[in-house]
Order: sequence, then C-alpha cells, then structure tokens
Amino acid sequence: MRDTIPILETLRARWRLLLAGLILGIGAGVGLGLLKEPEYTASADAIVVPAEDRAEDPTLESTVPLAQAYARLADNPWILSRAANDAGLELPPRTIRKQVRATASPDAPIIEVSATRPTASEAAKLANGVAAALSDYSRRASPNAAYVVESFAPAAVPTARSDAGPALMGLLGGALGLMLAGFLGTPELADAVA
Repeated sequence: MRDTIPILETLRARWRLLLAGLILGIGAGVGLGLLKEPEYTASADAIVVPAEDRAEDPTLESTVPLAQAYARLADNPWILSRAANDAGLELPPRTIRKQVRATASPDAPIIEVSATRPTASEAAKLANGVAAALSDYSRRASPNAAYVVESFAPAAVPTARSDAGPALMGLLGGALGLMLAGFLGTPELADAVA
C-alpha cells in the first residue's frame, strides 16, 4: 500500500500531462480514422464439381487439389480483368490483385474468394466477379475437363467496415497518447517506485 501512495501522488501532480496526452491521442486517432479510406471485405465461395456431361462421383482426393490449383489462379490477369469488368471497375489487374485473395479449403473442394474495396457493394461485386471468372476460366481452359468450378455461395454486401474505423482508431490513439504522456513523467515515477 505504501508503494502505491508515491505513484498516486506523482500521477496527481502530472494529471494535466496525462489528460493532454489522452486528448491529443484521441484527436490524432480519430483524425487518421476519418482521413483513411474505408475498407469493406466480402467473400464468395466457389466449388469444384464434375462437369455436366460426366457421370462420375467426385472424390475429395480428386477435387481438393483442383480447388487449390484454381485458388492459385485467382490472381491471373485474365480472371482479374474479367472480374473488374463484371464489377464495373476500371482498374488494371495489378491493382485488383492487391484487393483479392483466394484460398482453398484443405479438406473440401471449396474456394473462398475475398475482395476488399472502399465501398461495400464494390467488395461484393468484385468477390462475385472473381468467383464467376474462375468458373468461366475452368470451362474455357479445358472444355473436356472432368471437373469445373461453379459459384457456390455469392458474396453478400457487408454491413460493417473491415478496417479500424474512427472510433477504434480514437480509442487506440487515446491509449497511445496516455502511455506516451506517462512515459514523459517516468523520472518521477521511477523515483517514486524506488
């Protein structure tokens, strides 16, 4: 108990510095949150299935590796150009490549396509566009293939941002400002603890 009394006295003496750090940190965090372009992420699913004219039943041993291969093809310039065109975006494939991610499930023939854009509707359109382009690519690249990619679950328009918004940035900025202000009073705190 006696160890905490000097610390409390030091904090009471430095309350203006701590309050200033808190206010400046919150202001800086909210400011950065408002200046930063918002991000929304939407995810669409595609699945590897037997082609329509094939009667064989798919096995996981045959479809999971194909799903993984198609997931790696999601950043193909043709697929990205087609997806951008379908989404109504006039962006080059190299720009879209940074905003799209495709992963395959290790135990199912499912491909999850995630797209991040400044608006929720663009994110959903881009994710759905990449899934549709993968499906089209699987049919065009190998017209006689035994398996093709089909859209499985379309992306819904996200209702919340996927990045840290102004409120969270303000909270983090306030914590950082308070911590930095506390460090400015460190000599007194170190003497009080010693």
